[in-house]
Amino acid sequence: MMLTWLRDNAKIFLIATIVIFVALIFLRWGMGEGDNTPRNPYQRPIATVDGKDILPDEYQQALQSWSQQYRSMLERSGNPDPESMMLLMSAQISEEAFQGLIDQKLQGIYMKEHNWLDFTVEQAEELLIAQIGMQNLGEMTAREYLDMIKSEQPGVYQQYLYQTYMSASALRFPLASGMISMASLEEVDYLILDSRGQITARYIVINAAPPLPDEEYLQEIYETRSEFFSKPAGSLLRYITVQVLPVDSDLEFTMNRIDSLVYSTPGERIIATRSQIAEVFGDSIRIETGERTEPFLSVFSGNPSIRSYHVLLLDSLHESTVTFALDSAAVQDDTLFLQSWEIPVLPQYSTVRRIMWDLELGMEDMLAERIPAVPDSLIIVDFGEMLVEENTPLSGVISEELIAFASDTLWTDEMGPLFFNPSYMGGYPAFTMVRRLEFFPPDTTIYEEALDSGFLFETAMYTLRREAARGKAQEIIDNIHSSGINLAAYASIESLQVHSLPSFTSAQIRLNARMDPEAAGGILYSGEFAEAALIAPEFQVIGPFMTGTSCVIAEILSRQVSAEDQNMQALTYISAQYGHEMLGSQYIIRNLRETSNIHDLREEWTEYLEIVEDSLAAEQEQLEE
Repeated sequence: MMLTWLRDNAKIFLIATIVIFVALIFLRWGMGEGDNTPRNPYQRPIATVDGKDILPDEYQQALQSWSQQYRSMLERSGNPDPESMMLLMSAQISEEAFQGLIDQKLQGIYMKEHNWLDFTVEQAEELLIAQIGMQNLGEMTAREYLDMIKSEQPGVYQQYLYQTYMSASALRFPLASGMISMASLEEVDYLILDSRGQITARYIVINAAPPLPDEEYLQEIYETRSEFFSKPAGSLLRYITVQVLPVDSDLEFTMNRIDSLVYSTPGERIIATRSQIAEVFGDSIRIETGERTEPFLSVFSGNPSIRSYHVLLLDSLHESTVTFALDSAAVQDDTLFLQSWEIPVLPQYSTVRRIMWDLELGMEDMLAERIPAVPDSLIIVDFGEMLVEENTPLSGVISEELIAFASDTLWTDEMGPLFFNPSYMGGYPAFTMVRRLEFFPPDTTIYEEALDSGFLFETAMYTLRREAARGKAQEIIDNIHSSGINLAAYASIESLQVHSLPSFTSAQIRLNARMDPEAAGGILYSGEFAEAALIAPEFQVIGPFMTGTSCVIAEILSRQVSAEDQNMQALTYISAQYGHEMLGSQYIIRNLRETSNIHDLREEWTEYLEIVEDSLAAEQEQLEE
């Protein structure tokens, strides 16, 4: 009887057994181990900050937020295939989400230590009311308007309230850090001089011929300058960049838009002579008082690389006795008072998608050879082969996503995804097709190989020449200072050539230095010289400044800021204070990271999760048996 009952109810019995088994597992996880560590992996921390746990669900929320931000950025740029880019950047997004979560915890610790109260939902609603009150609501108060939205559209109310709460909460830390670092007027004057001050200088170049390096020095260079002998991961890529230009449907769409715009809104008021109109729009533009032109194509005023549709309406004119030649005829160069409408002609989303599909279908054939075989319908703007590594600078073709593809094997296919540039070289969008010809994993050149190739010797000689040139230049500076003569007098005595620099700004030199850290291009690429040029007394020898294997000794001749530039104090102060808030936040976070106990437990958590999964699988097999 009992056996019959068990046989008839075996399925129910088995389900009940499994439910009890799983419940016991979770109960055992929840009870934890002997050291009070939860056995449920999702109750174990993936990191700790000063002893405070960061649990997996927090990290998951941060990862979702960062992923959504990146996706939104791609979608706003018009990228038609955000999924491929999301896959390529998944490791970087994951790491940024984790580090952002650490920073968020550190910010919370800092705010609590400095007695900053949490921003509340009630305060968010008051802020929302204040923002609504800035609009013209007629006889209705801001509170009444918000109450109406709350009752009639609760979903919209919750969305606005959440956005306001999150925005205001995010501002607390920058405001707190900015309050301890306020910009001064002296700093403002310095920044104006840095960006707009015209500086002149003269200099001499010092070179040196050191003895050849011995084996001991070569060994020292190899051990102390390891960055020269380490190769980052990268790939040799073959690429073709194709620009996406507007097609007939895009032209028709834009023409319809400008037709609607002309009859619905007044145009922008402009004043120009007939000769200026002819120069900008061509000789075919003829217009009389009260006339409106038909839509015509010309360059976009905001970007000469893009075309746009224009419509002009002549309201009135001021006749002129001056004439100019137009179609071999003399025409009065009247001053025209016009209304102008303009809409840029851009490829629509459907056009971009169609080009993307065409490229996806044909990219394997197009990238098969060094010289691309591309249909005449496609506009090639660049092609070739290039080595792209982890530290390759970004450019019009090389994006962060392309570097991720070249330096990692996450994308296993040799044919990469299509890389979208929303504005290639400042113009229309473009796609770059790539094929990985060869992948180079990160590597370190061994001593014998570096020595046999001659690279170690070249590196040592480069370092020796720099050291010798700097030492020689410093001796010259000491001699000049002790003798009391100026740079020109010393150069004359020693028969050295004095070079004069054209007028420059310190900011421009610093910008150059970012692209050429070794200043191989000369003194106008030296970041150290950019700073000294702002503060060194005039006609005083300064240096030495390294420029490749040479060294430069300089002398500032003049510094001048025009009266017009001095009127920029207010804008410069606002910019400086914003910089204080941003840099202050970064400095505080960096300091908190150095002084806090931060433990990254992601590897341990992943290993434990695998152990739990294996254990559950084994117990499930036993149960089924």
